[in-house]
Amino acid sequence: MSDTTLTQDNSLEGMIEFENPLNGEICLIKAEDIKEWELKRELFRLRLVAWHLSAPSHLARVAEDPEEWVKFASFIIGRAN
Repeated sequence: MSDTTLTQDNSLEGMIEFENPLNGEICLIKAEDIKEWELKRELFRLRLVAWHLSAPSHLARVAEDPEEWVKFASFIIGRAN
């Protein structure tokens, strides 16, 4: 019985608790999987920013008020991840 317990404890090594932001469930996940998920999330966020910046409505606002870009950029750059 102690062999089974030891095997289970070793299988949990490198695992951390992770709260699913969509449903709040707590699960165990490998640390490298979380890093990969965070990287994918950041890349997705950057794609959304690029899409927003290229939208005609945003370009028109920036053309009318150049400070609009400064406000938007400071929000995105200063955003806590």
